[in-house]
Amino acid sequence: MSLFSFYDVIVSQDGEGDFSSVRQALEHAPQDSSEYVIFIRKGIYQESFEINRPRVVLVGEDRDRTIITASVANGMIDSSGRKFATFGSRTISVNAPDFSARTLTIENGFDFPGNQKKSDGDPTKLTHTQAVALLVAHRGDRVHLHNIRLVSYHDTLYLYAGRTYIHQSFITGTVDFIFGGGTALFEDCQIVARNRDDVSSDEPYGYLVAPCTSIDQEFGFVFKGCCLSREERVPDGSYGLGRPWHPTTQFDDGHYADPDAVGHAAFLCCDVDKHLYGWDKMGGRNKNQETIWFYPEDSRFWEYGNTGPGVVSDKGRPQLSPDQMKRYTADTILSGWHPESQAEDQYVLQGTVSLPDLSFPAHVVVTDSCGKTTKVLTDSEGRYLLSVQGMFPPFLATVRQNDQSCCIRAFVAYANSGIMTVDINADTESQIANYEALTRCSLAAEKPVAPVSRQLWK
Repeated sequence: MSLFSFYDVIVSQDGEGDFSSVRQALEHAPQDSSEYVIFIRKGIYQESFEINRPRVVLVGEDRDRTIITASVANGMIDSSGRKFATFGSRTISVNAPDFSARTLTIENGFDFPGNQKKSDGDPTKLTHTQAVALLVAHRGDRVHLHNIRLVSYHDTLYLYAGRTYIHQSFITGTVDFIFGGGTALFEDCQIVARNRDDVSSDEPYGYLVAPCTSIDQEFGFVFKGCCLSREERVPDGSYGLGRPWHPTTQFDDGHYADPDAVGHAAFLCCDVDKHLYGWDKMGGRNKNQETIWFYPEDSRFWEYGNTGPGVVSDKGRPQLSPDQMKRYTADTILSGWHPESQAEDQYVLQGTVSLPDLSFPAHVVVTDSCGKTTKVLTDSEGRYLLSVQGMFPPFLATVRQNDQSCCIRAFVAYANSGIMTVDINADTESQIANYEALTRCSLAAEKPVAPVSRQLWK
């Protein structure tokens, strides 16, 4: 298993990279289906773009300080004089398979609070405030997001199509901020409802999800082990878990709400705060353009094993049975796709430390791409063995004498199933030192291990 241990190009705003924008890096991608990894230095990148090539990987240097942002909303006018609409408001559109991103922020910076404060007579006030941060579009599929932030207010994450796996990430918004007809599995994520000052106390502030899952599709949005929390000042009972979206669609006999978009969403073993009151209804138009309502009891909305002050037991909060829960495996939800993920139980590093004048036992500290560390003492011969379960390659193995000074290091690019032998010696340290001298970067224990240049390393 390789989780993007090597990059192909660097994007940096200080002139030290190959390109100064992500768009430029994408424009210079090889016109084939090879993996193309873009390492993005810390900075705020004011740009929007579409991923239209398979196997593009974006890796940020720092999740909270590597920010890709644009400020576009549905009701704004584009260069051709047309409204951007929801699809066009996105910061990043993924319109090709096998896209991955980690350790960065994707944001739509449209000033939703500022817009809502404007008077209704202000011609600059937008009625349509959808502002998408990330769109998984028509040809997007097998999208893997790890340790990222998705930030907006109205319609943050648009999962139009395909399969998406999101792990240990942060997603925030207000109205229907995770929506669409695609399939997605969210594991160990923070789903944060934002505060707003433009609604009365008896109105909902928003809804976490608005799925429009096809009736022929078993799964829509599945949240496992996630934390459903809120910003400060968001009151109790102000947010719905979700509501059923039946998008207006053009049919042979008219333009009306799609009756076959029977949304599916499930919150499983999540921590639920008190700002959430359950499921809600959503309006649409029939063939005669009259308003009709779609109700949660006619949708496929479920919970199972949730905890926290927002958990309520009543008929409006339907629960999966243990037998039904057996269907909710990653393999089933994602239709057999297995995204590259963290190292599992059987992933073990072993090897021998060799360095003159180093006395044993010594500490071996292993750091992963997220800054997580684990350590073990060698035996008296310098041999070590430790599990890297739950960690994300690449790894940096650092040997320390008396658990203090760094003596020697090794870079571990891959995690293969089973026991991996990684000897740590003068050659592995020399390889790292030469690389650091060429690139003017450093690989240090207990700091997130960034990918290294594919060309220079090899």
